[in-house]
Amino acid sequence: MTLTNPLNIENRDYLSFDVYAVGNPGDGVLSTNYLYLTLVDNNGKKMGCDLTNGQKSYLNTMLSGSVVMQNDKWVTVKLQLNKMPKDTDFDLTKLSKILIGDDYERTVYFRNFVFTAKPVANKTVGFSVEQADIPDYDSAESNTLKPASGAIFTSSVAGSGTQAVDTDGTFDLQDGETVTFTDQFRCGSYISLQEAENTALYDTRWEVYENGTLVNAAGTSPSVSGTTTTPLQGGGTKPEDGRTETADTPSTGSNYDGSKPANANTLVFRSYAAPEEEFPELKVKFINTVKVGTLVIKKEQPTGETPLTGKSYEFTVTFSNVGGIGLGGADSVQPMTITIPIGESREITGIPIGTRFRVVETPAADSSLKSVTCTATDAKFDVDNGVRGTVTSDTTPVTATFTNTAHQLMDIEVEKQWKDAKDKPLTDKLPDIWVKLERRHVNDTSGKWVDATSAVKLQYNYMTGKWTHKFERLDKTDVSSGTKYEYRVAECATEKGTFTAKGTVTLGTYTYTASQTDLTDGKITLTNQRTNPKFALNLTKMGIDGTTTPLLGGVEFKLEKLNDDNTTFVTIGTGVTGSASAGTGQLTFADLSPGEYRLTETKTAAGYTLLAEPIEFTLKADGQCLRDGAAFGAKTTDADGVCNIALTIYNRKGFTLPHTGADAPSLWLLIGLPALVAVLLVLVFRYNKKGGKHS
Repeated sequence: MTLTNPLNIENRDYLSFDVYAVGNPGDGVLSTNYLYLTLVDNNGKKMGCDLTNGQKSYLNTMLSGSVVMQNDKWVTVKLQLNKMPKDTDFDLTKLSKILIGDDYERTVYFRNFVFTAKPVANKTVGFSVEQADIPDYDSAESNTLKPASGAIFTSSVAGSGTQAVDTDGTFDLQDGETVTFTDQFRCGSYISLQEAENTALYDTRWEVYENGTLVNAAGTSPSVSGTTTTPLQGGGTKPEDGRTETADTPSTGSNYDGSKPANANTLVFRSYAAPEEEFPELKVKFINTVKVGTLVIKKEQPTGETPLTGKSYEFTVTFSNVGGIGLGGADSVQPMTITIPIGESREITGIPIGTRFRVVETPAADSSLKSVTCTATDAKFDVDNGVRGTVTSDTTPVTATFTNTAHQLMDIEVEKQWKDAKDKPLTDKLPDIWVKLERRHVNDTSGKWVDATSAVKLQYNYMTGKWTHKFERLDKTDVSSGTKYEYRVAECATEKGTFTAKGTVTLGTYTYTASQTDLTDGKITLTNQRTNPKFALNLTKMGIDGTTTPLLGGVEFKLEKLNDDNTTFVTIGTGVTGSASAGTGQLTFADLSPGEYRLTETKTAAGYTLLAEPIEFTLKADGQCLRDGAAFGAKTTDADGVCNIALTIYNRKGFTLPHTGADAPSLWLLIGLPALVAVLLVLVFRYNKKGGKHS
């Protein structure tokens, strides 16, 4: 994203933006561990995930607080600029570009990039401890809960300095950190405190302490009512003490009427041991316990086969994006190797919910991997000899089952190539096709092929720039006889149509000649070369003589075609309309191929006006004839596949003066001659300009 004008972010502390990840089938939840964002100044210096020196960082290390990513929903991500590494001499005053994306191929939208500064802290009370001097954050007058924007706090993290609550009432709290608010809340005020955490990953509980001790009893006072359940602790992210503050009598200027805030969990900011104490010392502690799941890897063999007794198989298991948020860093978990005997399984426990896994079997010399199944909701089998997915439940294990067979198996990759009639690659407006594998025994002379796979839709891969599909785990030999198989590819425009391995195939509006290479190194290349249709231009020449339209023989035409470099029309044929009774007015130009054409009438029938302008038209590779982008002529296709274009061209009868019989011009003739000449000129001009009629 390039900015219209350079932006000065020198006095900004945060960058927030919204992200929307489309959750297609099989997609995991978007992770900040794989998102990347880099700021670029007007000199190309960088700040963020990718620096010019090759240093890479992860977005989840730059977050301000935590963020719970979700698919199919706008989620706001907030970054702390001081956590973003940057090139030396990065110019904060001239930000010119923002680079953002995801390491995995998927559809993601971004919006609302906003740079903000830290909130302005409220003025400290100093030595005054009067309640009236403590901010009420506009809640007294409104009698509603308001964000404690600007409330000052200090942190136990060294070097943090004095900080303030953001405008939306949020502040960050790290693992093991304690923040302290001193003289920031009035006695008797309601405090609504909520931890915004990933409930799918964490089980959260809270505890309230007074003077360093867990609250186990609550005193009574006319200033507060309600029953506090002790010890004062509970599950969830919103502490609640069950107390209600009594309204002042008489009122002290507040609109508070003695009603507890509706639809909110709150703590009354008063001492529990001595509610009338003016400045209580309270502490709320949040305890987050990571939810963990289990991955089970099973090794099986199909029933009915010779047992692979005593065989063991090696697996490599890799974990990433731990907890869905990159807990412990992107490379904190090293790959692990597990050996599993046939018919047994292994469990890997204690995996944080949201962690991605990848399980790959090491190929064995004495058997082949026949199939892989997995119960993960986002399981993908695009890993050679393996599967990847995400652990999403702390109650139901994810099970990956690897089935091995004594059969010799192999994979076959099919690549589709498209060429035009001149053997040049085709890239635009190509159709999707269906392909399947067929097989027969080597040296089978019967010519019969049988289906080896079901049909799959072969589509263009925009990431690789190729049309490919891999058919996996195919038998190399016939198990019953040990005879080797040979394979070929067959294709069709539809899933249920007639499949063709070689020869002519029609896909969409075009005809192709299909050919393929032999299976070599696990790959077959299938080539479709577009076959240009053959055209015949069938002309009918007719005249317009009053109300009659006679056929005209003896009319001469020249047909030209634009050369390959689109610079010159080259004559490819001439012809004369027939004069015999069976072919009068007829002329055919045959064996025409797609291209740009120009038809010129070079001589017309006696007494008729010659066409003033050539007729230009285009013969298309899809069998159409166009003039100025519109269909031209009447098209029919004969049994040999020739596209016949019928075109009728009309010429008007020329104008002839009548003879008066006098040998010398009369006075009237001399007088009328200028006017007559003018009329003749006009008529000739009009007829020559119009040049007749064609259809």
